[in-house]
Amino acid sequence: MEQQERQSLGRIIAGLHWQVRVYFDNALAPFGLSSGTLPLLRSLLRRDGLNQQELSERLHVDKATITRMIGKRMESGYVRREKDPADKRAYQLFATQKAHAIAPEIKQVLRDWTAILSEGFTDEEKKQAFALLTRMRDNALRYREK
Repeated sequence: MEQQERQSLGRIIAGLHWQVRVYFDNALAPFGLSSGTLPLLRSLLRRDGLNQQELSERLHVDKATITRMIGKRMESGYVRREKDPADKRAYQLFATQKAHAIAPEIKQVLRDWTAILSEGFTDEEKKQAFALLTRMRDNALRYREK
């Protein structure tokens, strides 16, 4: 129990975050991708045509961060942008054919990581973990908005 008392949720989550980054950075390196831009690509592979503001809100990152993420993925050929026909001041963002070509590999990396994290869990424990982690994320987002 003493070891458990020295741990905090924040410390456990920080350690898990580090492991996530290492895992995805290694798994995505052959594609010239990193863990940091994976959410951007996943969003565009799910729904092309989002604008920068929508992506920023969806990914819960500030505009400067999303701008850097988009720039890096445009340079590497995974994202393209076009003027928004409905708003000439804005751009719509699209996953390129290069991104669509690796979508199955990205999905497999995500499935593999989920399997690693939930190894030995019952179905009920998996549901509980998702529910609790989702609540923690939502709490953190509400706190950030204050």
